[in-house]
Parts: sequence; C-alpha cells; structure tokens
Amino acid sequence: MTDTLMQVLTGCLLGDGSIVKHGRAANARFRFKQSGKFKHYAEHIMGCFSDYVDTYLHEETSRKPSRVDGKISHALEHWKGGYCNNWYFWTRASEEFTQLHSQWYDAGEKVIPKDIDLSPLTIAHWYAQDGSNNVTASSKAAVLATNCFTDAEVDLLRDQLKAKYGFSSGRYQGPTLRIAAASYFDFIDMVKPHLQQFNCMAYKIDASKAPANRKGEQWTKAKLTMKDAKAIRELRIKKGMTLKEIAAQFGVTIGTVGKIVNNQLYKVHTLSIGGSATTTSAARYYGNHR
Repeated sequence: MTDTLMQVLTGCLLGDGSIVKHGRAANARFRFKQSGKFKHYAEHIMGCFSDYVDTYLHEETSRKPSRVDGKISHALEHWKGGYCNNWYFWTRASEEFTQLHSQWYDAGEKVIPKDIDLSPLTIAHWYAQDGSNNVTASSKAAVLATNCFTDAEVDLLRDQLKAKYGFSSGRYQGPTLRIAAASYFDFIDMVKPHLQQFNCMAYKIDASKAPANRKGEQWTKAKLTMKDAKAIRELRIKKGMTLKEIAAQFGVTIGTVGKIVNNQLYKVHTLSIGGSATTTSAARYYGNHR
C-alpha cells in the first residue's frame, strides 16, 4: 500500500470507513460508506482503492442512525424511524487490511492507534467525512465528530494537531473535537486544497462569512492554487517581501503565508532559491526571518 493511500485510509478510518473481519475469514476487508449527496466524493475514495476493488459503487437505503449517550448507534432497538440513502463499496480481503484491523480494533471496537500520523491529507479526509463547518456572525469553529472514541483518544488527536500544526482545540459536548477560533482559518486553509475539487464539500471549506480573529483582520476566501503557493514563496524568499505584504496581496492571513513559506501548506519536496534546490529547513529559515 502506498504512503498516499495509507494517509487516505487513515482519514477514512477516523471518519466513515471501517475494516471488517467476518467470522472465520482468513483476512479482513475495508468498507466505505457515504451519504447519498456525497456520491462524487465516494467515487473518488473508491478510485483511490482501485487496486483493491473489483466491483462498483453500490447504493443502499438504510435506517437513520440514532444518537445514544453522545454516540452514534445503528442498533435496531435505538432506531427512531426514518431512512437515508448511502453509497458504499467493499475492497477484496487482504493481509494488509488484516494487519490494520489488529491496530485499529480491540474486541470489535474501533480504537486510535497510539502511533497514528495525522498528515494534511489524512486530516482533510477525516474532516470531509466527519467534520462540520460551524460559523455564525460572532463565532467560528471546525468540529470533528469523534463521538465513537474515548476522551483519552481524542486528547491524543488534539495533542498531535497542536504539536504538528499549532492548532488549538478542545473537547466539546463530550468527546467531540472542536478546532478553536484562533486556529480556524489556518485549519480551513490546510484542508481546502484537498477538498475544493468536490462541489459537495464546498460548504465545509467556505470561510467567507466567518468573523475575523482580530479587529481589522480580513479574510477574503482566497482560492489558492499550487501556482499561487509557488508565487508566495518566491515573493518571500527571492524578493524579500514581508509576510504582511504578501498576505494583503493574496487576501489570506499572515499565518497562512508563513505556513506556505515554511512548506507546511501546499507542500513541495524541494524549494528553488536562485536556481538551486533547498530543503524545507532552509525554507523555514527564510520564512522566520523578516
């Protein structure tokens, strides 16, 4: 399994994906299911697993799940009526999925592996499947529905989001993970490049109505591309423009510009300075010295 596919799979297992090992079967399979309105996205995920899938995307009608003690339940005894349409697919059984099943499940319950690695791609798919964009006239937050995990497991995820990306977060209404307002724009900026190709996900990455973090700060729902990111790095590294000047030119926050220059957003393998390649550490040097 490629590194990229493993990142996608990790995001799915945090979200709407599951690994299932039936009875005496030698190996496990991966199953993915999405709401009917997310067909385009479900097709993309199935495409990612094309080497493991022989079938096509299936449509099903199922009972609407219920919330019991803060957790989602599909049990018949908790059903409150109503149905929903979904798209789903199964992979073939594989030793790779069996190994992952042993890491992600304990006595049939999904758990968070202690060595989990939250890459931007992983976080984007996690947010696409189990995230919500909560914006009002006076507040903003990106919320990740981690209801099936324990408080300790949610704290493990929060700690990594803070250590790797500087995202502040908290547990909200039980174990639900809530990205704080101070980190909201940077979080949306990080997941947007991976989700903006899906029209069905547009509302999850639309921050145009979110209030500014500080008085006078503006955020103009910039639609940055990899070409824009390259231009931002060149303006900073080659022409010496300040982060504030670049942010104003592209209509993004200063923090976003800093993360692009430091190769934390819109990542590239190497950066070119004066015709020669430089490493990410060099990019951090140029990004942190104004």
